Amino acid sequence: MVLQTPDTALPPADTPIEKVHYFYVKHFQDIPLKIIERKGRHLTLEEDDSSGKKRATLYLEFPTYDALHFHSPIEAVAKTIPADEIMGTWESADGKQNLPVKLHGTDAVGAENGNRCDVDAMKLKHLEDRIASFRRAFLSGDNALLRRDFKYSMPRNSQRYRQEVADTAPHDLFCRDVGFLFASFWFGYDGNLINPPK
Repeated sequence: MVLQTPDTALPPADTPIEKVHYFYVKHFQDIPLKIIERKGRHLTLEEDDSSGKKRATLYLEFPTYDALHFHSPIEAVAKTIPADEIMGTWESADGKQNLPVKLHGTDAVGAENGNRCDVDAMKLKHLEDRIASFRRAFLSGDNALLRRDFKYSMPRNSQRYRQEVADTAPHDLFCRDVGFLFASFWFGYDGNLINPPK
């Protein structure tokens, strides 16, 4: 889940939330969520289907330090308990399904000067879109698109990488100074492949 806030220096519990979406790993799809209500540490979100009809509601809460058995941010940090943890439930529109939700904060990326390997939010989105396109082309065997967009041809032993590519989400990228790692493929900051496996 991605929470867009005006200040990434503060945890989402302590700043307004402007936009929310989550990534459905099973379908490799971004799902936007409507902010229905924000009261203190409570957040209510709505998930709609492609026609705009309500599919589910998420009732979420940022726990207080007391709820986490700590009484201050300093004590929580000392015990490595995240202050931006979110807990709650996902409820289907018909009320027949009710699932627990527990999220932990990971990365904070600024709109202009992000700290995810010095890539801002817009560039990170472009990179993720490029890698998602590579993933689709690789899994469907679309050699023409791979050659056109990535200057890459399917290797003879593509089966060796197929499952790894299928199981890896473009949203969960390891990064370092040379670029971003997706499965066994490194991508540069421009979204192009770097020395791909042959």
